[in-house]
Amino acid sequence: MSSNGDYPAANPMDHKFSNDLKLDGDIRSHPRLVWLTNFPMRYRWSTWSWLSEILSLTVVCMNPLDGHDGDPQIGQAEFILASSRPKKMSAAALHRPSIRLLRILRTVRPDWVHIDGWESPAYWQTILWAKTQGVPISLGYRSTVTSRRYHSGPAATLRRVILSAADVLVTGGPASTSNVRDLLGERPVVIEALNNVDVDQIAEDVNNIRTSLGGEKQTFLYVGQLIERKNVAALLDAFEVVVKQTGPARLSIVGTGPLNADLKDRAARLHPDADVRFRDHLNGADLWREYAFSQTLVLPSMQEVWGLVVNEALAAGLHAVVSSQAGSAEYVRDMPGVYVSEPDSASLAKAMVKSVKEFDGWIADPPIRRLKPGLGLEKLVAEIIESAARSNATER
Repeated sequence: MSSNGDYPAANPMDHKFSNDLKLDGDIRSHPRLVWLTNFPMRYRWSTWSWLSEILSLTVVCMNPLDGHDGDPQIGQAEFILASSRPKKMSAAALHRPSIRLLRILRTVRPDWVHIDGWESPAYWQTILWAKTQGVPISLGYRSTVTSRRYHSGPAATLRRVILSAADVLVTGGPASTSNVRDLLGERPVVIEALNNVDVDQIAEDVNNIRTSLGGEKQTFLYVGQLIERKNVAALLDAFEVVVKQTGPARLSIVGTGPLNADLKDRAARLHPDADVRFRDHLNGADLWREYAFSQTLVLPSMQEVWGLVVNEALAAGLHAVVSSQAGSAEYVRDMPGVYVSEPDSASLAKAMVKSVKEFDGWIADPPIRRLKPGLGLEKLVAEIIESAARSNATER
């Protein structure tokens, strides 16, 4: 640990993933971790599977995953719905405290609680329970100085109080760590855990599509919401510049949002050689097909905590033009086929032109595949194991 209580950021390319922290004996003899989250988001699954091999993991979900009854069957993790009558809610929905949640915590008797956020009253209830029981807490907080809300007033004060209650804060990288230090100073302990997806599975799925199905190639791909901060208008302007410099090209825009109509109107006025195709939100094989036949992903966001589409695209062997305002930029900038750009249209166009000129086929063995689930969380696991050992020693 560094002198201010932080763990140093991992260098992803130097990381050698292992299960060295795995304990001997039956999995149920391992320290018990409760991970409280709103939705069992798919991008967490590989991390939860890894954690379940090391710890006795119970994921408590405030909402079920669409198409599941709350138990996605991931590794050896146990999944429990915090509501006996779950209903479909947005990812940003706030949840009330409940007796059922207390019963779950009392039944599991965790050695550690990790909470994916701070804004929900149900999370506050869990923090209060953990404090009264002497159970250590970690909170996930990935906002940056530019993306955080509530710069003053009661909500900002409440956030500071809740974050200060954590024994450990888990951030998404240096930008969100800097935000934590701006909010709280030098305490509590901060662990940087990199966001990732199941890169090996994505690579396998995309390569299978390329070899078995075939498809029409397209030059550029955007995947994400059609909202202001995603900066898709600047991407369209940049795309027109690229077409004028390099010739006809296609841009596929995958996603929906309130700017859909405006962006379609803007795209219709571009140079005739600029072929822009809009697709609705896609998942699974439909999305992998878009990756399979694209050359370069563009993430033009004006602010982005991470940008998991970059991980997905690089796993698929694509080039990626990544906004300097994305948290992932620092970690992927030295990988082959990556062009970090300022988010203005001129800079994006320059990076996109460079990608067109340098693209000579999909990257066969992309280094992103060495970014395994749990990168950074090994430090949290070490804290949990040490804390459980101290607690057991005290009880004896």
